[in-house]
Amino acid sequence: MSDSPSAPRDRGPAVDERRKHARAKAEWSARIALEKGFTEVQLRDISAAGACFFSDREIPELTLLGLHIDVPDGEGGKLSIDSRGVVVRCAKISPHLDHYEVAVFMNELNDEQRASVNRYVAVRNADGPTA
Repeated sequence: MSDSPSAPRDRGPAVDERRKHARAKAEWSARIALEKGFTEVQLRDISAAGACFFSDREIPELTLLGLHIDVPDGEGGKLSIDSRGVVVRCAKISPHLDHYEVAVFMNELNDEQRASVNRYVAVRNADGPTA
């Protein structure tokens, strides 16, 4: 793995051990709201504390944004989550493409939303590894 700033970082066991909330793959689209309007992004993973997604635009760290995610409820339905968050990481995926991996800390989840995300993570992780 390259140590260049544009290469995605390996988040091995040391990082996972520091995580307060378990995470799981979340391979569906979501919408973010920035000052210039809404844009669709592709989620990579989700936890009760935040989400990571892929974007075709750079979003600077500490940017406040709105995030709309429809979390599967395990019964064929979805719970819509509208949260605000702050960008804690934005890394260019490739030096040749304008695509970024963006991590957001979601600081406005209510108890029902957090429980829904935790249920999704528990079910998804019971089905297999999160990568």
